[in-house]
Formats: sequence, structure tokens, C-alpha cells
Amino acid sequence: MLNNLKIFLILVTIVLFQSCQNTPEKIDYGKDICAECNMGIVERGYGAELISSKGKVYKFDSIECLANYYLKNKSKEVGSLWVTDFASNKKFIPAVNAIYIKNDKIHSPMGLNVLAVETIKEKDSIIDNYGGKVLNWKDILKLVTADGS
Repeated sequence: MLNNLKIFLILVTIVLFQSCQNTPEKIDYGKDICAECNMGIVERGYGAELISSKGKVYKFDSIECLANYYLKNKSKEVGSLWVTDFASNKKFIPAVNAIYIKNDKIHSPMGLNVLAVETIKEKDSIIDNYGGKVLNWKDILKLVTADGS
């Protein structure tokens, strides 16, 4: 009887740890819906995710939608914020570590024309080819606030 209880407790613990994830989920482009604007997430390279401290994943079609949602819901317990690396279109980067570029030549889904990359090399390549302004996460929050989105 005691062994069955131990096994049960171990299984419950495993399930609880798995449900409290803090890593992003793959975005199902064309099927997932943005938690902020309720539009379909279709453009690769711009997706983002907020993961609550309880492991619930909120998906977004753009960096600005993530920032808007975050600003409106700061009182909720946020576990982590993630943005898609524009250069790879697949990899997620912690939002606070990403290098952001605002450039009106590269259009993001919601019109603020912001993208994120992980490395200085990627940033330099985009700036060299398209120009733009380099930002950090705090700058993104200010930009979204000023835009009134």
C-alpha cells in the first residue's frame, strides 16, 4: 500500500511540473489566435508568447501585441516573455534579451514595424541592409505606450 502511494505521489509531481512549463510552445501558424488582438497568427518571424507563472501559454502575432498584453496584465503573475528570432523564424528568445529593430521597410503584422533578433551579427546585417533603429525591451514598452495601441 505504501509503495502504491509513493508511485502515485511521484506521478502527480511529474504531471504538476510538466504543467508549469516555462518554455515556449511551437506556434501553429494559420491556426493559433493572438491573445491580444484575436487575429490569426500567420506571419513567421513575428510571433511571441507570454507564459504565466502557472504555465499557461498566451500566443501573439507580433511583438507589439505581446507588449500591449503585458502592459495591460502586469498584475497577473508573468513567468516569462518570449519573441521569435526574425532571422531564424523559428527560435524563441527571452524578450528581455532580444535585440529589437524598428524599421518601416520591414512591416510587422500590427504596423509598428518591430522585429527581434538574438545576435549582434543578425542585427548588424539587418541594419546594414535596411537601416532602422535599435531598441531594447524597455524601449518597446515605451513605444507601444506612446503609440496608444
